[in-house]
Amino acid sequence: MTALLAIFTAYILTVIITSGSIMEPVRAWVKTRIPATHQARHFIECRLCVGLWISLVVAVFYGTPENILLIYGGSYFLATQERR
Repeated sequence: MTALLAIFTAYILTVIITSGSIMEPVRAWVKTRIPATHQARHFIECRLCVGLWISLVVAVFYGTPENILLIYGGSYFLATQERR
């Protein structure tokens, strides 16, 4: 049950950080401070990039760092199921 809660926590935090309107000023600040490499999007808008680091933090927070790949995989699966 802890892994499922960690997956949903990582997914929700990733969505809020990458596309939530409440984080728009933070994303704009990061974009001005850290130059983007030759990418179409900045890393702060990429759910793969942000999701990995959020999953790591969530795994450590819940005390299950051995489940980092499970948490990351589950949150990424949920993120890819969205329809825009």
